[in-house]
Amino acid sequence: MDRLGGWMGLALVGVSVIYVLFRLIERRRVHRSLRVARITPLELKERMESGETITIVDLRNTFEWREGRIPGSLRLTVKELDNFVPAAPEAEMILYCSCPSEISSAAAATMRLKRRGIKSIRPLEGGFPLWTQLGFPVEVPVGVSATGASGVCI
Repeated sequence: MDRLGGWMGLALVGVSVIYVLFRLIERRRVHRSLRVARITPLELKERMESGETITIVDLRNTFEWREGRIPGSLRLTVKELDNFVPAAPEAEMILYCSCPSEISSAAAATMRLKRRGIKSIRPLEGGFPLWTQLGFPVEVPVGVSATGASGVCI
């Protein structure tokens, strides 16, 4: 019984190591594909102005939404993506967040969306900070000033 327990423990450790390695390899593959597939703010702005069908998704948290958003973008949490059905599934989907490397939330969202069959997904290079730094248009929510302070106290 002692030998069997030892072998079972060793097998359990082996399976755990294989699982962790598989997850790391999968994560690295997704990160590599995201690095290649980024879209620049200038390219996105030009495509928006040309009237292309693009789904733009804001993955920032609700507190950051007060800073404004890229015009026409949808505000979704990473969890809401599980139930999200794009109006044009064949259209390219652009994801952005507030992290400079735009990888953290975009990677999580991309994995969720690719599992659902959406093929063309690109993170916005530099995220929302670079978009605003370049002076591109931003929609500010009603009742919020450009500085992010609410104009209405409730």
